[in-house]
Amino acid sequence: MERKTLFAQIESSSWAYFSSSDIFVFGVLRCLEGIAFSSIWPSAEAFVADRSGGGGLDRQVGLYSVAWSAGYTAGPFLMGAVLSVSSLVHAFILASILILFGLLAILTIRMPKGEPEPDPVEGDGRPRGVSGLAYIMIIWGFAMLTYYFLLPPYAVSVGVAASVAGYIVGSASGMRTLSFMLYGRFLRRNSVALGMILLLVSALIGWAFPGLFGFFAMAILFGSALGLLYAYALARMLELPSKGAGAGIFEAAIGFGQFLGPVTMGYVGFLFGSGSTFLALSVVAAASLPIAIRVGKNK
Repeated sequence: MERKTLFAQIESSSWAYFSSSDIFVFGVLRCLEGIAFSSIWPSAEAFVADRSGGGGLDRQVGLYSVAWSAGYTAGPFLMGAVLSVSSLVHAFILASILILFGLLAILTIRMPKGEPEPDPVEGDGRPRGVSGLAYIMIIWGFAMLTYYFLLPPYAVSVGVAASVAGYIVGSASGMRTLSFMLYGRFLRRNSVALGMILLLVSALIGWAFPGLFGFFAMAILFGSALGLLYAYALARMLELPSKGAGAGIFEAAIGFGQFLGPVTMGYVGFLFGSGSTFLALSVVAAASLPIAIRVGKNK
């Protein structure tokens, strides 16, 4: 299926949200949304590779990543502002209007006519270390949802106001966006090793300094780590002969990590306390650092 058509079909499915009033229907919509997201991410990433024309892929990945990260950062603030003065229905209506504009923009895209993608297991252009890149993204998904799910309640438990905890998490998203910008222009060489080091240090700070300034310092380093690891791994995966296969492997690895992270780290926190979650995350990052260094040398 042409990627532009796939985008349009997936985006249009979100219109059903604001008309749903039954919890069962809402649950079904959430399941469909999961299917949509699992389809649109690799499609969008392969589209970015298509548009790079075989050159400037790192820069294109950086710009693409800035776009989605900026949206993820701005969206909660925008919907929160709507909810503060109106209802949930109006928030979904606004989201649907934004989706409509996105859909219209998608339909205006002129996709280049190209040859069908080669078999993903064939070809000489395959970058080395695909399994290492997949591992890095498992750790990325593992760390990201561990942070976003478990840091806010941990921060509140040590006396940080709930609203401030939201700003802390938001600052991590902002730093992720900034690191995407820097990656597209400057930070390419050794960025995967640097990202893993930042992940390690940020987790240690969150464990050792459980307070307002410690959490903000953690957020700055953690968001930077997420940006560097994501952009590097995506650019390398999109160098596979089959860009769709590369993007699919990339997103599957993230999804697996996102499943493992909250489950395992949540259980660690249950057994040993919330702070131990981030100590355990630092151990995972330290164990992954040699792999990150080796992956970085494969470029």
